[in-house]
Amino acid sequence: MPRVNSILMVGVVALVLAFGSSANLANAYGIAVTGDMVITSILAIIVFHYAWGWRWIWVLSLMLPILAIELIFFVANLIKVIDGGYIPLVFAAGVISLMLIWVRGTTLLQRKLSSEAIS
Repeated sequence: MPRVNSILMVGVVALVLAFGSSANLANAYGIAVTGDMVITSILAIIVFHYAWGWRWIWVLSLMLPILAIELIFFVANLIKVIDGGYIPLVFAAGVISLMLIWVRGTTLLQRKLSSEAIS
């Protein structure tokens, strides 16, 4: 854990120094927070329906108004992309890419191992 905390500290200090001011850092923060809100609502929709077994009518009647408000905030923050809001988007794209590569590689490895396995 100390290594992870040290890596996070170095990353935060580098971001603060790169942005130069808290106003510039706020642009990245706004995109990150509103993006997180939208993603959390989408995941809540999935959990409500598939894990908890709620009917679609109840899930959508509860979550669509919330999601609509969050999307309005997110779209309003998109004007901040040029002024530093691209940083959380780049990090998110990197993490998503790593996850997709990991899943694809694991799938290919499983296929290869199962085709070469002796029954």
